[in-house]
Amino acid sequence: ILQDTKAAPLPDEERAIGDERLEIDGQFYANCRKDTVGTEWTMDLDGTWEKVLGHAGMETGNSNEGTVTFRIFADSKQIFERLGMKPQDVKQLINVDIPTGAKQLRFVLSKQSEDCNDTATGVWTNLRVFRAGSGK
Repeated sequence: ILQDTKAAPLPDEERAIGDERLEIDGQFYANCRKDTVGTEWTMDLDGTWEKVLGHAGMETGNSNEGTVTFRIFADSKQIFERLGMKPQDVKQLINVDIPTGAKQLRFVLSKQSEDCNDTATGVWTNLRVFRAGSGK
């Protein structure tokens, strides 16, 4: 099988999530989604997606206090967790496989500590999902 490893993915092989431009760890990213603690959101799948790539972090200059936790679930199975992220922490790489046949991803941002206020936020940075066979 021949494959051009430098070829751009077909439009339906990759899906970016988020459209805010935010600064994370002193670097600007175009595709971000900022959530407040307690936020859960889902992405419906058709069973043919295989990978989630991106970063979890906190916006540069963020006045958050306390710590937050980022989680991703495929159907009901947890596939990613970053416990106890603080505003000064470096962003966390997300590079996880989606179980074969998964029908839904659920993204959760929650409080990790009692000193975390209800308005604390976390950022999903350059988050993308890739279809099986896309080469990612």
